Amino acid sequence: MPFKVNISIESNFVRAVLVGMRAQSADVEVAQQLLGSVSKACEENGLNKLMIISELIGPLNHAAAFQLISDPASLGWKPNYRAAVVNHDVSADDFYQFNQMVAANRGLQMRFFVDEAEARAWLFES
Repeated sequence: MPFKVNISIESNFVRAVLVGMRAQSADVEVAQQLLGSVSKACEENGLNKLMIISELIGPLNHAAAFQLISDPASLGWKPNYRAAVVNHDVSADDFYQFNQMVAANRGLQMRFFVDEAEARAWLFES
């Protein structure tokens, strides 16, 4: 299993902390299922805002990330979801900027941050 997801329900958003190894190409189906559990938590709680905190380790895999973001339906993501993704690893900025571009091209409201306070502010701006 590439990583695990710890989900908590805040008053007005779903918080998911990703812990473990980054998904590699062979792990994409498992990663889809795990990230799908975040979508399920949104649906079950009537929420459309997500904060995803990445504490993942291991090599960055552009192909696996592209595959995950390119098919939001496979994650159960709805068009009205707004997701702030936090990764404190500033050395991965180019990787996350690429992912943000892919997400925007797929019509997803998803932004990547290194600071949780900035992510939260964006998540709730109108």
